[in-house]
Amino acid sequence: MADEEQAPQDNMASTKRLPLALLPENRAESPNIDAKIVNAFIEKLHASGELFVEKRPGLSAPLYTLLDGGANSGEGRGIYLWNISGFTSTTVIGPPPQHRPYVVTTPVADQVLIVVSGTTFYYIKLVGGSPVITALVNAPIAAVVAGGKFKFIPVPVISGAIVKPGLMVVNGAQVFTLSWTQNTRVVQVVQELISVPLFPQGIVPGGAYLDGTFYLMDALGNIWGSNINDVVTWNGLNVIKAQNSPDGGVALAKQLTYVVAFKSWSTEFFYDAGNATGSPLSPVPGALLPYGCTSADTLQELDGALYFVSTNRSGSPQVMKLEDLKAQVVSSPPIERLLEGNDTIHYYSFTFKHGGHRFYVLSLITADITLVLDIDQKFWYEWTDPDGGSWSVIDATMDLTGVRLMQSPVGGKIYVTEGDYKYPNDNGVLFPVDIYTPNFDAKIDKRKYLKMMRFNSDQVTGSKLQIRVSDNDYQSWSNFRSVDLGSKRPILTDCGTFYRRAWHFRHFANTAFRIRSVDLQLDVGAL
Repeated sequence: MADEEQAPQDNMASTKRLPLALLPENRAESPNIDAKIVNAFIEKLHASGELFVEKRPGLSAPLYTLLDGGANSGEGRGIYLWNISGFTSTTVIGPPPQHRPYVVTTPVADQVLIVVSGTTFYYIKLVGGSPVITALVNAPIAAVVAGGKFKFIPVPVISGAIVKPGLMVVNGAQVFTLSWTQNTRVVQVVQELISVPLFPQGIVPGGAYLDGTFYLMDALGNIWGSNINDVVTWNGLNVIKAQNSPDGGVALAKQLTYVVAFKSWSTEFFYDAGNATGSPLSPVPGALLPYGCTSADTLQELDGALYFVSTNRSGSPQVMKLEDLKAQVVSSPPIERLLEGNDTIHYYSFTFKHGGHRFYVLSLITADITLVLDIDQKFWYEWTDPDGGSWSVIDATMDLTGVRLMQSPVGGKIYVTEGDYKYPNDNGVLFPVDIYTPNFDAKIDKRKYLKMMRFNSDQVTGSKLQIRVSDNDYQSWSNFRSVDLGSKRPILTDCGTFYRRAWHFRHFANTAFRIRSVDLQLDVGAL
């Protein structure tokens, strides 16, 4: 360890507890200095209130051989579990003597996994307990378009006199309508709407279905509506402009019973006023948010709340939460410094739940950084791939059996994700958990000799922790030392002398990992 000379003793031995559950503290626009947690999250024990740092969920081997990165797959562009409620109709011959036929209608609930990979839609359903993958070859998806990731919005689809469950698939450059045929239980592409007569042009990502009408917005802030109960027919008169401010449209969404128009530096809200002519929508009186959305790729929904990277005339980005039409900032100053110092027009984002936690995941692709908000714990983390770049996940959903799936943008691969007790790596490749502490001086401006460190962690066979230190404000680091976390009382002795010190703890093992704190046995010496 650094500076091994023992300090003069004055019999002021003490034990200090170093907590490891911490927030990022980067003083500048780079994450490479000051405190942070990488590839882990913080778990609060409700009985004691103590905070543990726990390894992030890992990823399984790729699922579905057709979509495992081979010749039939491509860039991952979205996955969605489509829960469908409907019915099947069967003609039955009645009993004698009449033998009259009659129709029996049976309610059914189906689940279909929709996958967009490269230039193809796929749907996956269970048949006899096994997944069956079908490619929708009549869906002409452009290979590279702005806003490549798709959003999925359930709607009804009119087919003659029959109303079918439908799904709008929107990415800002293309809009597709998928329908579910109840009797045959297959997905069909009704059509790509971009060429439909009077369909709005220059649309932005996202959409909203409200009271029988599907709404889209263009880059000028015009909100266009389909015909009532007919999402594939547009008349060109159902339009209202979001014009409280002169900025352009960025994304459209729905919250509660309101249509939410995100623009460049403002956000406007609309409700169904039932207007007899033009658009049924009217602006919500007095509802104007002085924040816009920097990119539609940052906009995600979870449990009714919307999360996005905001911007306004000041140009300073923040992460916002919009719930019940009320906005609050959920990013901290260090996170905002990272956003400000790594301006980019290319993001990935998604939300998911795991083990009682709700996460908003935001990847800054140009900067190669993934930031993760633990929504309820109000902590921020950095998650990486095994090589230290941004976490290679673009979207998440549940699968047909209730487990969590994640899609990679690389090859469109789909993985199961689960806690480190089941998947302590990503597809067999280890990733490090890194904890960088703030500078520590025990609130004593004297030299301190660290006689021993005791690690308060879970006891797991094969689990090891590496420790190194910086005594010069993160400018340089000592060599790593290692401690066995499989022992009953993991300790490290003779840890050197310092005035002020930062620690880097690294877990790099194919095991689960959870740690609460480190006890420091200090002898305080002379000035």
